[in-house]
Amino acid sequence: MQIGRLAIIGGALAFIVFLGTLLRPSVSFGATISLTLKGAMERAIKENPDIRSLRERIKAQVEQKESVARDKWAKLQAGYQYTWFNESPYIKFKDFGLLGEVPFGKSREVHWYVQLTQPIFTGFALSTSVELASLGIDVKRVEYELGCLDLRFEAKRSFFALLMAQGGLRVARDEVKALEAHLKEAKAFFEQGLIARNDLLRAEVAYRASLQRLEEARSQVKTLTAYLDSILDLPLDTRLKLKEIESVPKIDLSLDQLKEMALQNRPELKAAALSIRQARLEGRLAKSSLYPQLSLVGRYEQVGDDLLANRNDFTNSENALLILEAKWNLFEWGKTLHQMKEASYKANAMEEKARSLTNRVFYEIEEAKNTLLAKKKNMDTAKAAIKKAREDLRLTKLQFEEQLASTSDVLDARRYLTEAETNLLRARYGYLTALAMLERAVGVDFIYYGE
Repeated sequence: MQIGRLAIIGGALAFIVFLGTLLRPSVSFGATISLTLKGAMERAIKENPDIRSLRERIKAQVEQKESVARDKWAKLQAGYQYTWFNESPYIKFKDFGLLGEVPFGKSREVHWYVQLTQPIFTGFALSTSVELASLGIDVKRVEYELGCLDLRFEAKRSFFALLMAQGGLRVARDEVKALEAHLKEAKAFFEQGLIARNDLLRAEVAYRASLQRLEEARSQVKTLTAYLDSILDLPLDTRLKLKEIESVPKIDLSLDQLKEMALQNRPELKAAALSIRQARLEGRLAKSSLYPQLSLVGRYEQVGDDLLANRNDFTNSENALLILEAKWNLFEWGKTLHQMKEASYKANAMEEKARSLTNRVFYEIEEAKNTLLAKKKNMDTAKAAIKKAREDLRLTKLQFEEQLASTSDVLDARRYLTEAETNLLRARYGYLTALAMLERAVGVDFIYYGE
């Protein structure tokens, strides 16, 4: 008996440990993980709750289609009815006095039946409904495709934004370090009487301002990290170590090639085409009301005065029926005609919307391509500016040491270098973001980022 209890307790403990393993988060709070751009996009698609929601909607639409498809199959129904009469039913014979009132039932009546109904012709309503439901699956899949496209773009944009913020933090740290060194040097010069007090104060103010910019850079890194964590469904305090994009990708596709790719891949254009087909099918479904509806009904029933309706003293207790039923709505004040016209107008509206959407897609491609070219030029300009700013700072510091330049000159030179480094970060990651925008505009990831 004791061994049996131990076995039960051991099994319970093993189950609790197994359950704890399932419920434990994949990434612990406050952890640090390394991420590449490809890994970030893959995790986003796999873990993001919005994408999981879209997957479930596809499954729901599949079940709806299966449910609609079952309408063409025979339906089995059963019913049971128990009736109690205040008085037993009878028939009066006015012209036959001797007969008077003749009973034809008892105070209790039980009626039950089993019925099988098979639709034969529904005016193409069933086949059209199935086709509409199947089309609905395609719509949900396109919505999933669109959701993945948007999420990949947002993951890339956030990835590049965080890389730029981390680069900005490095620039801010370098600036603080440089201005701190300059402040020490300025204090030494002031103590030696080589510079005026206002020059020392300027160096102090510049150093304090750089500390403020450093805190702002840290705050921005934390904020953008938390946002990328949310996209990847990670705890918001997860620290991310991102792999830098070592080489900037280039594209050599023409606008016509990009537009052709968009026509084939943009989910919005696919959705517009599906919406047009849906509107046409809704018109066919409305037209089905103009046709007669035929169905075959097989029925078995029993009527009696006991609970199973086996006893009947007045008529046969059981019967079977075979019914061919036809229904036809001959007049509904033009309702069907208005429904058909409504579907036709919807289809026309969707065709016009598809044309407008195509124009918008082409504009987005033009915009992304122009932004890309501008960022590329800015990147080349910023690289040249950094070289000049570094050389300017070096010469100015030498001149300051020789008392040929003032503190303001050193501070200006340092500020120019900080601006040049910041401009290069903006141009570089702006270029990468413009590439991501171009991929979003085309509707497919076609750029290799060197991973």
